[in-house]
Amino acid sequence: MPRNATDHPVLHAMTIFDARRKATATATAASAAIAVAIFGVSARAQAAGPIPPPTTAPAFVPLGDLPGGTFFSLALNVSSDGLAVTGYADADGGTLPFRWTADTGIVAIAGPDIGPPGYGIGASCEGTIFAASATTSAGTEVVAWTPVSGLVVLGDLPGGPVDAQVGDMSADGRTIVGMSGSFPDPTQIFRWTFDGGFEEIDLLPGGPPVPSGAIGGCNGDGTVIVGQSTSSEGLQAIRWTEATGTVGLGDIPGGGFSSQAISPSNDGSVIVGYGESVAGFEAMRWTESGGMVGLGDLPGGTYSSQANDVSGDGSTVVGFGADGSGFPTTAIIWTEANGLRDLRQVLIDDHGLGAVLADWHLLGATAISSDGGAIVGWAQNPDGATEAFLARLTPPDPADLDGDGFVNLADLLQLLAAWDV
Repeated sequence: MPRNATDHPVLHAMTIFDARRKATATATAASAAIAVAIFGVSARAQAAGPIPPPTTAPAFVPLGDLPGGTFFSLALNVSSDGLAVTGYADADGGTLPFRWTADTGIVAIAGPDIGPPGYGIGASCEGTIFAASATTSAGTEVVAWTPVSGLVVLGDLPGGPVDAQVGDMSADGRTIVGMSGSFPDPTQIFRWTFDGGFEEIDLLPGGPPVPSGAIGGCNGDGTVIVGQSTSSEGLQAIRWTEATGTVGLGDIPGGGFSSQAISPSNDGSVIVGYGESVAGFEAMRWTESGGMVGLGDLPGGTYSSQANDVSGDGSTVVGFGADGSGFPTTAIIWTEANGLRDLRQVLIDDHGLGAVLADWHLLGATAISSDGGAIVGWAQNPDGATEAFLARLTPPDPADLDGDGFVNLADLLQLLAAWDV
């Protein structure tokens, strides 16, 4: 398992999304059939749908909260173009997953058979498909939402209690990754695909007799999955592909041995998360050529940082650190040119958002859009409540129709399909 909640009060929200939840009953065996009902939306239909106009200047957008309950919201993921956000918020009876766009505002992902607690984790590149963990009559299951199908329950890995925790979704919405089981019992990593339904991902050999894993995320097309596994060395960051199987990524040199991979770049060649260095738990960035490299922490406070996401090209990393400010965590951003910095200060100094952010403290960044232009996370607002936010650094390129952060042949093909050419 990743670090304990005592290491960071919000850590489970970032990496294992409430791993204590227990459930009973049965798993579904009809995922592939259900998938047709959910994802039977052509690329042409998605491309031809209305696209909200992008902001033309840097902006900081508080996302609000769901009606009922205590004021609390936390953003966990953002679409590749930065125009749609998902996360969870407090509502009557507990937390519910939400989806957010500029047109709709914050809206619960819920239905007659779906209740709290729930967590919204994945958003497709165009923000038309959302994945979440939600409580059903059977337990905690994977659910998906589209404008066409509405909310559909996908289920969990067969066997054992129904306790599925979604970690991420591919940009096209056809792959969902997560883990099944609850701490302190062994947990298994899974992927759900449009074609194959649920499939268990192997963990590393060695370690305890019954291995356990934690999900991190997947790359743009769902072919690279990252997370954490027990191993003979200790808790270790892992990378999985069909060609290589599950491979351990090691740890930052020095210190104890504890690492987790949380998010990969679009092609899976860059992976971020955390490791344990001589100084303490530290945000890390992994590449095949350079291995695992610590990214540092903010000055002041207890040495403790974590990288939660990386831009599509692997150049920009976001997460949280500790700075001795009196807050448990502080949002961070890293680039090779500028190193690790306080995200709020970057928004003020580099993007002119000082007036908007005067009474805000950004507690953590959870995700960055593929193009690197949008960052989401959670903050303490001027009223002292926890609120999800979207920071828009640059407008998305209108020619990037598939929202993967690049303008290329795939965008041209999507445009031609939209016009039946």
